[in-house]
Order: sequence, then C-alpha cells, then structure tokens
Amino acid sequence: MKTKKALLLLSSLALIISACNDYHGDYPLVHNGDSLILLEENSITDYLFSSTYQTITNLIESNEIFLFYVSSSKCSSCETFNETALLPYLKNSKQAIYYIDVYAQAGDYYNLCLNYPDYFLTVVATPHLYLVDGQSGCESLSNNYFETEFMFTKYMQRNFYDTNLYLFTSYANLISCIKRNECTPVFIYDRSSNEQAAFYTENLRSLLYEANNDVYVVDYAFLSEEDRTTINTLLGCEENIDTLYGLIFTKAGTIDYKGDLLKDSSALTKMIEYL
Repeated sequence: MKTKKALLLLSSLALIISACNDYHGDYPLVHNGDSLILLEENSITDYLFSSTYQTITNLIESNEIFLFYVSSSKCSSCETFNETALLPYLKNSKQAIYYIDVYAQAGDYYNLCLNYPDYFLTVVATPHLYLVDGQSGCESLSNNYFETEFMFTKYMQRNFYDTNLYLFTSYANLISCIKRNECTPVFIYDRSSNEQAAFYTENLRSLLYEANNDVYVVDYAFLSEEDRTTINTLLGCEENIDTLYGLIFTKAGTIDYKGDLLKDSSALTKMIEYL
C-alpha cells in the first residue's frame, strides 16, 4: 500500500512539474531581460516594466501582444497577490509584464480608458491583469487565478508558449547578459516611431518568437535619457535613432556587425541567419 501511495505521489509531482514548464497556449511568452540579473531577494517592481499612458499606447498602436498589470501601492490585495502568486511566478518565468500604479498614476490609467474604452475598465478593482492584443482587443484575467502561484501559472500555461525573446530597458543589463553568450543578436528600435514599429511587427516579430537562439530586443522609447545617449554614441547617431538596427555582439561586449534593417534588405537577411 505504501508503495502504491509513493508511486501515486511521485506521479502527481511529475505532473505538476511538467505542467509548470510546459507552455502551450496561443500567445508568445516574451521575457523581461532585465530580470535575468536579479537576485532572489528583489521586490516585485524589479520584475515589472513600470509604464505610462504613452508606453501602453505605443504597445497597442504597434499591435503588440502583452500583459498589462493594473496595481495600487495602497492595495492590500495587490500586496498579497504579488507575494503569494505573481512574484514567485516571475522569478521562474522571467515573463515581461507592463504595469501601472493607479494610486500614483491615476491620470495615465484614466486616459487609457478614455482612448480605449473597449479595452480597459473605467472602474477597476485592483489587482487587475489584462491580456492585450493590440490588433484584436483585450481580455481580463479572472480573479479566480489570483489566489495562488499554482492557479496563476495554470492560466499562463493555458494562454502562452515560451520563446527565446528577451526585452531590455537598461543598457547596463543588456551588456551584462550579452557577456554570457558567445555571440548575441540584438535589435534596437524606437516603438514610438510608427515606421519602425510597423517594420518590426510585420517583418521581424514572428521570426523572433520562433528563434532557436536567445534574441535581445531594446525599445529605445523605454530607455532612460542616459542610456539613450549611450546608445546614440554606440550607433553613431547624433540624435534619436531613426531606423531599426540589427547588431551582433561578441562575448566581450563589442559589436561584430551592425545593419540598418529599414534600408538594407541584406542586413535583415544576415540577422535572420543568427536566429
């Protein structure tokens, strides 16, 4: 009897472990590259992309698929969800999630509701998570999945599939991760530019979702002013970047190849070879 119970327990455990690692949904699980260097004791906000009205607008207008977390720094339910479900999940998955603190950024969220009434709820109870598809609409995550890490992970598995795509909002974090690989393909573009965003969505995004190797993407619009200056110097730009760049970095952190993907079709071909 004990043997049967032990076998049953092991079978159940294997089922849970495989379930936690098997992403098989319809939406791509894009990773937060900045979180790759975080230590165990970091807080929930270190695993999230702090956003604004403009950030979320850029994502929607460029037809991105993303998770949008509406939280409040004065919400005890948010604290519970963060600690018991969201933070443990993010430490394992490194999933990219954008968030707004409605207590501190009421105006940002109000403007989103005003401009996208079919997407966002004017009266929202926090914590609230939206699965946004800029092309087709938005759906809210049921509160039933907010109770435990297991329930939250279960929802993610049902809706997402894993990718090798990592988003970065920090140049220092980008270089730190680049030095872990022999060579790394990196794409840098300004999502606030309609031309660059459209090119990325139409010509690159689906290829990056299917990449066999790790691929790093930097959204110029998300960088700090200091990091933008660093990127400008790196790319030889006097002002803001005006094209979508594809680069190959060596393990030493130096650029082995740089191409203008908007103007040079051969550059796009060369970058795709590294995927």
